[in-house]
Amino acid sequence: MNWKKGKKIVAVFLLLALAVEMAGYHFISEKEQLIVNDTLADSREATVEGMKNPLDTVEYLMNAVQQKDADKFIRGCAVTEQAYGADYENLLKEKSQSVELYAPSGDWLYYFPLMQAVLTQQALKIYQAYAADFQDHNLKFTGSHYSKEQERTEDGWRAAGVCMVELLFKDPSDVVYSCEAEVLEYDGQWKMKIGEMPDITEAISKEDTEEILSEADKNFEETHGIEEREDPDEQTLLPANYFCYKETKEQTPEKLVQEWIYTLKKGELEKALTYFTGESMILEEYLEKKGEYAEQLKKLLFDVLEVQQEDSLSVQKQIAKMDPQNIVYLRGYIREQTEREGGRLEVQVEVQVNGQKSEAVLFLKKSENGWGITKIGV
Repeated sequence: MNWKKGKKIVAVFLLLALAVEMAGYHFISEKEQLIVNDTLADSREATVEGMKNPLDTVEYLMNAVQQKDADKFIRGCAVTEQAYGADYENLLKEKSQSVELYAPSGDWLYYFPLMQAVLTQQALKIYQAYAADFQDHNLKFTGSHYSKEQERTEDGWRAAGVCMVELLFKDPSDVVYSCEAEVLEYDGQWKMKIGEMPDITEAISKEDTEEILSEADKNFEETHGIEEREDPDEQTLLPANYFCYKETKEQTPEKLVQEWIYTLKKGELEKALTYFTGESMILEEYLEKKGEYAEQLKKLLFDVLEVQQEDSLSVQKQIAKMDPQNIVYLRGYIREQTEREGGRLEVQVEVQVNGQKSEAVLFLKKSENGWGITKIGV
């Protein structure tokens, strides 16, 4: 066998092995720079591997909301699973809401770090929406049930199954409210789908509540082969499925831009994310800004790749534009620097990919350890 051909086959095999490795849903990096920052994400040990019943998943998530524990909640959402499983062709065909936020990480692992960061941010927003309803309306979670007949697959996210669950809440006047949540199955485990925000507005009667909480759910589980409930308690904690990378700093703005461009050239987007420096060490604020940074970086890459999401273009042509193999030649340099107050700097850079130019403004911040990026303006 030709040595080069054999090397390519091995490389393809390794990529496929990584893509299908769903046992722990961990994205492992060998780079020392990507060690989790313990000041942001506590080294909390999981007590269970996963939820084998969709109602247990919902109960776990609502426990997290009641405990005001964003980290616990995000662990119950399909962050890594959807990032691995994103089927961009189906998402475009379905015209899913906010499809412009997604990256084709299910087709190319190149985009996985960006997709995971954006989905983490969206999972955080869902948590905040539930938390606001609990606080503003003084609601209390009272239970859940399977809301209707289910499909067995979720094509847009390559899930083995999808289950619609209705959540029930009660206010101080004993008025019952409800909303629906989608729960996805991956490898026999269920996690909440990251999608539309919950809307807890519908009040339902006492009679309907009693019917909803009837024994019919048990028949549903038997019909669909779903395992019996294990009833998670307040101490139950799922494994971490998102990452807070240790930040990478450089001693000068010029060195920072040089190294950041180099990570894009090598296709190391997980390393590119480490150059993001948070304005806050509070987990929720950090994850929100990091998600914005990942989206800005994706926008820059799509700009230089001339990606266009237009109805006039076929789905296949839109996706073909996103292929990272199109990045044959990439370079960048600083065009202009503008100093700001508080150890901040605005740096205008020009990035070229295969001759296509795009300009961006990097907002830099200096700390004791060096310079980092707070925002990318495209």
